[in-house]
Amino acid sequence: MHAARYVRSHHPLPVTLDVRVPHPRRYHLTLVDALLRCSLPAAGRFGAVRAAVARHGLAHLPLSVLLAFSPRREHPELDRLRDELGRGWRDLARHSNRIPAEPPDLALMVLRRSLGRLVFVFGEDPDPLLVCKIPEGDDPRVDAEAAVLEKVSTLDFVPRHLGHVGRARVQEALPGHPLALEPLSYDAVLAAGWSQQLAETAAMLERLGVVSRDDSDPTENLTAEAEGLLTPKTVTRVRSSLDRLRAARVSVTCHGDVSAQNLMVRDGRVSGLVDWELARRGLPGTDVLNLVQSDFEQRLGLVRWSTEEVLEAFSTAWDAAPLFVEGRRAAKVAAEAVGLDGDLFPDVEVAHFAGRLQDRVDRPTQFLGGPRMAAAMVERASAD
Repeated sequence: MHAARYVRSHHPLPVTLDVRVPHPRRYHLTLVDALLRCSLPAAGRFGAVRAAVARHGLAHLPLSVLLAFSPRREHPELDRLRDELGRGWRDLARHSNRIPAEPPDLALMVLRRSLGRLVFVFGEDPDPLLVCKIPEGDDPRVDAEAAVLEKVSTLDFVPRHLGHVGRARVQEALPGHPLALEPLSYDAVLAAGWSQQLAETAAMLERLGVVSRDDSDPTENLTAEAEGLLTPKTVTRVRSSLDRLRAARVSVTCHGDVSAQNLMVRDGRVSGLVDWELARRGLPGTDVLNLVQSDFEQRLGLVRWSTEEVLEAFSTAWDAAPLFVEGRRAAKVAAEAVGLDGDLFPDVEVAHFAGRLQDRVDRPTQFLGGPRMAAAMVERASAD
């Protein structure tokens, strides 16, 4: 019989964690910091206090102590998973050069997500050793992610899928912590820089394209609803860009969510890219463009969020700020590395922003900016 060892917290992330050792609760607070910095614009942080917390980070010590002294409870299901991992450890270790050959004393931290449960498995070190994903019902995303990880397993910045333990799909945990964002003032958008960490990430994405390239068609037409948000001239431009890219037939695996919370940093260098649940076939270079755009919007969101101001800042920075100039150049290099004619890269940019528009038409509440903001960005990208 296991002793009670788990505590639960519902805010700001629903979590159940083992408090016998400090690693799970400290890592939990790191993830909360990343959530506040990346996922919630200032307008959604309940005012200046929460925005300041997001900019400067949580008071780790008080919250860590609060978790440590919360009421403890038993969790037989997690105990069973812990025991199953111990029994299956040697099989998992045979597929990994990152985890020890023998199982250490394990501690778990569990987050609830839309796809199911996300379980971080800790040993003696502060960084987790494993990540277990347990799908909710028949949700296909966990198995789809595992299939992608297996296909790109030669890349050292990708977590390796290690197999199943019960219903859990087990993968390596990558070392480090999510990339920390610095606020970007609306008055300073022309000085927004292309950092070494962004350049390292772009190089990784270029390698991803090289190992995953094929001749399938990754383009999708806009729906009538999405086209209805664009001017007739831009609709014509989008359609012609998609036609040219469709004829080129160059497709790569795209991560689909390249942003700060999914970039792991260790000793100041980007150590890997996690959360491949949205991975799909796509156009080369678009992951790099997504990296640039998410960095820009999330950093502005640490100051305040105004659709009008974001659009004005984007229009100003698109062809002038180092972040966009160097980022767009890196995206073009990634596209050319897999054989796409460089003359087609403006079409890739148009298709990228058109895809962002379609995503926001399909899921309007899941992004910082809505469909009309995305449509305005298509107009700006198409004007070049």
